[in-house]
Amino acid sequence: MMVRRNWLFALLAFVLFFVPAQMMFGQLDQGTITGLVQDPSGAVISNAAVTLTNTDEGFIFKTKTDGSGIYTFPSVKIGSYQVTASSPNFQTTTQTNLQRRSNHEHSRPAKRFAG
Repeated sequence: MMVRRNWLFALLAFVLFFVPAQMMFGQLDQGTITGLVQDPSGAVISNAAVTLTNTDEGFIFKTKTDGSGIYTFPSVKIGSYQVTASSPNFQTTTQTNLQRRSNHEHSRPAKRFAG
């Protein structure tokens, strides 16, 4: 009975201490990419379609800008990306060669559309 308790205690300790650590370290390769979409005059463009493409593996993520012209892509893995933004009555614009290298937030410069 004592051996069984010790074994159960060891198993519980493993689950409580090592499994959460593994889950935590599994998130180190992810971060956030955020940016601002503006027209040539500097006015923000809300509801613009923004596409993030992982150029290493071909994954595509889509979102829209909020009322302040801001877009956010959470949980983005380390790699190379391009961001494309489009909105009716504005020219589509693309930024290439974006490098996601750490698990921190990564802000992109403002995107400006031609009218």
